Amino acid sequence: MNYNYPRINIYEHKSILTFVGLRVLRDFVVTSSFGYDYAIPCSFVANLRRPPFITITDRTPMPQPTTLASSPLDWPSLLRSRWMICLVLPLLWACAYLPHLGDRDLRQEEGRRAPPALEMIRSGNYLTPTLYGEPYLNKPPLYFWTVAGLSRLTGTVDAWTVRFPSALAAVAGAWLICFFASRTLAPEARTLAALMFLASPIMLDKATLGEIDAFLSALVIGAFVAWWRGYDPRTVTVQLWSWIAAGIFLAYAGLTKGPAGLVEFYAMLGTLLLFMGPRHWKLLLTPGHFLCLTLALLPLLVWVFALIHHGSTDLATGGRQWADQLGFDVLTRGGPHPSPPLAYYLEHYKQFPQQVLSMTLPWCLLALVTLWPPLARQMGYTYRDADSAPTLLPRDPALRALWRWAIFGSLATFLLFYFHPASHARHAMVILFPLVVLAAVFAVTQHLHPFFSRLLPAVRTASLITAIVPAIVGLGVTAFAAIRFPSLLTSALPVAAIGIGASFLTFRLCRRSTLPAAPVAFAASLALAILLGRGAVANVFLPLQAQRDTTRQLHEQIARIVPLAQPVYTTRTFSTSLGDDYYNAQFYLPGQPIALNNFHDLPVGKTVTIISSPDQWPDLLSLDPAATRLGLLQTPKGPPPLLVTQLTRQSN
Repeated sequence: MNYNYPRINIYEHKSILTFVGLRVLRDFVVTSSFGYDYAIPCSFVANLRRPPFITITDRTPMPQPTTLASSPLDWPSLLRSRWMICLVLPLLWACAYLPHLGDRDLRQEEGRRAPPALEMIRSGNYLTPTLYGEPYLNKPPLYFWTVAGLSRLTGTVDAWTVRFPSALAAVAGAWLICFFASRTLAPEARTLAALMFLASPIMLDKATLGEIDAFLSALVIGAFVAWWRGYDPRTVTVQLWSWIAAGIFLAYAGLTKGPAGLVEFYAMLGTLLLFMGPRHWKLLLTPGHFLCLTLALLPLLVWVFALIHHGSTDLATGGRQWADQLGFDVLTRGGPHPSPPLAYYLEHYKQFPQQVLSMTLPWCLLALVTLWPPLARQMGYTYRDADSAPTLLPRDPALRALWRWAIFGSLATFLLFYFHPASHARHAMVILFPLVVLAAVFAVTQHLHPFFSRLLPAVRTASLITAIVPAIVGLGVTAFAAIRFPSLLTSALPVAAIGIGASFLTFRLCRRSTLPAAPVAFAASLALAILLGRGAVANVFLPLQAQRDTTRQLHEQIARIVPLAQPVYTTRTFSTSLGDDYYNAQFYLPGQPIALNNFHDLPVGKTVTIISSPDQWPDLLSLDPAATRLGLLQTPKGPPPLLVTQLTRQSN
């Protein structure tokens, strides 16, 4: 319950000490000697509608976030506890994200993340990322550095070391959300938002892959959280340390994916300042903002100039390559797709909203409900007085700023990527941040609206049903393993035990939660069921799926066909039209594979192995009539086959 305590300035009302008398002075309590805040119990104000004490302070009053009434061992009290942030949240993350993290071979974009890190370790050149010996400047090197540093600790570059930084970014993003807007949001709302963040489909998918999207999103979230902690909408100021901290996060984001992180940050920040009015626009003209922008851009610019000075690229070549990475090739030439640009654009505009909706379910549904105008007004301006009903007085500018950012910031980020035809839905995954915050605020405060308050009994019943889902999933997985795959029974039994224990505890938490807290109990139970359910499936079925992966089959073919004692050259002629492309399979080539753009670059008189397209066989015969076909790398549902050839070039 949030109360508006009457406040009296101690320097303007020194006579109050005499008025209260010695009896009041006996109960005098110093609550903060550094801030000069004092609390004085006073019996003469007991007949007022305010709480029976006066606070004397020399500071501007800060409205406190509205919290739900709770009893011990219910969902709101658990979400407010430090144990939830320090212990329960990491345990749930570990259960959902870490089981068999490195079992599956490289897939999707991971074939472009692991080789540069491996080649950095082999060559000692950490400035210029390379892919099979050629400069690979599509992405800045921070993620490669992270994988290389972790691999030095583990002793090898493999699927686990490539994926663990991305998985770690998921829990880092959740922790950052726990500290977001602490002066405005109730603790249970922030922790619930972090739980929703971890239990989102896009995070469960991309944060268990060695890709940079989850890593980048955590850095952008960190930048915005740091900025908000120093932002005061009442005085329209941002503290200098907050700008500096945001700039440091954005500097890391720039070294991860170039200007993409900066664009995402300013899409949210610019929208907030735009809707807060002209006084807020001037924050972009402050020295702190210019310092933030300098810190954000300087490391990336230093890396680019170091590349040019080192001779790894020149400004024209690098400019074209980085422009293509930003999608200018699609805007100008229609990209690599065979369809005309117009057809490509229409397909993008049709699929993009569906993909964003699916990757943010179910939390986006709670956030979208808040667009209903009566509910938006009620939630955006709710202020609880002591012993009075909720009013619609806009007493807290920080709450209004948070509300406008969550609604319009997420919309602006969506439109930014929606109208860029070269973008994919995963590029907009930072939109998950404002959506889960909005959904958590709705879960905590929706009972204040009469329409939703009538639905609370049904929501409480739904929370009790959701609480038993982990036990059902655990027992179902165990039964399936016992019937179909008895060898997996030892892995399935712990899953069943964890599911039963989690359901028992969650059911008790839901039963003890008060009726207004039913939406919080339902959302938290659903998030917990999603995380434990994903962990159960990964723990039992992921090893089976790993054996059937296209890359695993190609990996096994490489081990049988490609000789170990010969240099391996690859023409990098592969297709991404079907299944995983050959970037992932080529990572498992023996030795140190070398990119081959021209057959005349092959050494003379040296026996080598060449990975090429089958239609290049006549060219290989012209180099060595005695060339030997060792076999084909192909899978039934994979990309087109590649030819493995052994030859010795005879002459120039």
